[in-house]
Amino acid sequence: MQKREKLLRAVYENETLAEGLWVASIFISLVSVYAALYVLVESFSESYLLAIRLAVMLAVPFLLVSLVRALVRAPRPYEVYPFYERKPHRARGKSFPSRHAFSAFAIAVAMLAFDLSFGFLLLGLSAVLCVCRFLLGIHFIRDLVAGALIGVLSSALGLWILL
Repeated sequence: MQKREKLLRAVYENETLAEGLWVASIFISLVSVYAALYVLVESFSESYLLAIRLAVMLAVPFLLVSLVRALVRAPRPYEVYPFYERKPHRARGKSFPSRHAFSAFAIAVAMLAFDLSFGFLLLGLSAVLCVCRFLLGIHFIRDLVAGALIGVLSSALGLWILL
């Protein structure tokens, strides 16, 4: 048994830890959504056109990531490892790349243009989100790294074009 499989099994068997990771994952996702809304509202107060551009900047890569996931249909850890009797997530396949990692990092980079300290906080929380989703057996590390890189690069490119 590999170290990764042993680690995932240990987390899976510790229901309290798994529940805490799940709650942290949801909390960080909600903070990211709040941040995205904040960015859109702040930009909307400056210019309707800027708000629309930012919304498109975040939405188009999200749709492309969703399309790649549907085409690749990579299995999730809980589909691969035999010890998962109850699934920590309902989705099957569509693991690569991680949309949560993509979204969290894309929003964090966008936030850097509006509030530097909150943007860096979001970057840190995005990394924690990735750790939670890995330990819960929802994504492999490659899924999370790919999602994070796509999020950072697409958001940075979008901001460079927009601003």
